[in-house]
Amino acid sequence: MIGLVSVIQYFRGRLFRNCFLCRWLMLMMPSGFVALLAGWFTTEIGHQPYTVYGVVCTIESFSPAITCPQVL
Repeated sequence: MIGLVSVIQYFRGRLFRNCFLCRWLMLMMPSGFVALLAGWFTTEIGHQPYTVYGVVCTIESFSPAITCPQVL
């Protein structure tokens, strides 16, 4: 959406004179960081599907039968 509005303003010659668009772009700056964090959280939570959220802690769901060399 913001890309389309920016392209339209560019071809009209008003890209850098539109105060609303400049403020909108400034507000959108942290959105990439938020998306990065959301993806990281999703990935890390997906690594532990055997752990029931809020019921079983991660430390309780490890297997003592599997040793470190077996994992490597």
